[in-house]
Amino acid sequence: MQTVAALAATAPVGDRGDAKRLANDLAASERRFRSVFDSGFQFMLLLDTEGCVLEVNRAAQRVFTTVSAMVGRAKAWDCMWWGTDAAASARLRSAIEHAGSRSPVFYEDEFPSVGDAPGPPVVLEISVSLMADAGGLGDQFVVEARDVSIRRRADLATQEIDTLTMMGRIAAKVAHEINNPLAGIQYAFLLIKDAVPASHPHHEYVGAIEREIARIAAVTRELYETYRPEPELSSVTALGNVIGDGVAFLQQANRNSGVRVEADLSQAPALVRASGAVLRQVVYNLVQNAMDASPEGATVRVSAQLLDDQLEIRVADSGPGVPVELRERIFEPFFSTKNKRGGASGMGLGLSLVRRSVVSAGGRIRVDSGPTGGAVFIVTLPP
Repeated sequence: MQTVAALAATAPVGDRGDAKRLANDLAASERRFRSVFDSGFQFMLLLDTEGCVLEVNRAAQRVFTTVSAMVGRAKAWDCMWWGTDAAASARLRSAIEHAGSRSPVFYEDEFPSVGDAPGPPVVLEISVSLMADAGGLGDQFVVEARDVSIRRRADLATQEIDTLTMMGRIAAKVAHEINNPLAGIQYAFLLIKDAVPASHPHHEYVGAIEREIARIAAVTRELYETYRPEPELSSVTALGNVIGDGVAFLQQANRNSGVRVEADLSQAPALVRASGAVLRQVVYNLVQNAMDASPEGATVRVSAQLLDDQLEIRVADSGPGVPVELRERIFEPFFSTKNKRGGASGMGLGLSLVRRSVVSAGGRIRVDSGPTGGAVFIVTLPP
């Protein structure tokens, strides 16, 4: 752009005053544009009609330290977030093409991090619009990207609260319906358990049944507490009993499925300082899910060990596995991919309950792919 002095010098003598005012007006307009462009808190890029980057505001330069070097040299879809994600790059390029019809384009995209440095995933609200001059002709595009990650997380948190509130109401109703028949079962079992002599080949199930009745009673108490059980502050549990009881009962309950369950406790500690209720919930839900997912003749493998002073429980199945895009969603309340034999599907509460209990106990749960296929659920609990 010509300087004020150059414009004034080349203008006819009578017009030099007008040229100087025009040049001053242009310079002031440029300063206003630069001030607005650089003071924005969201990321802004100015492009030519070919998509080449002409300007990048300071907000973008702060998180992408090398972007200034791309001005005048790179296409927008080849730099910043878009330069490392082919699909996102194609979406931006398509948005710019559509915006060329003078209709602004708005969409959202997700990226692994916000800038050059590693960080949490970021959700961007992106707009692309064509800048038109006074004559209605456009020769530049403005691309704006706003980080809406915090807002999205807040929305998800609100949805989860609403879901958990509804689950609390359902839980209270279920607890009420279960409690009365459970009391009858407990009383009847007290009357007959002594009738099974120690010499009976299945006497070992007497103690297991009693523990399971107590577990159901504990679950109903939790449900009465509106889905917010108090943590057991001090609890020592015999891990072998928990896993052994779970495997024995589920193997019997699913005897027609043709799926076997093998428990490897060779590396497992005898006693763990963890809630027995949480451990039983983990074992029963994960093993049942694994048996549902596995084909006839397959084997579900359960193992436990101390790893870096933490208890790790693994349940591996021989099913189709869990797609990467669903590995978080399967822990959401009422989300289920289960299709049990006979066509009945699950309510989608089991894994949600497990994760809630594990997280409340200070642990974590994740799902990976097995070395030979299928899914492996891994629960880690603090010592």
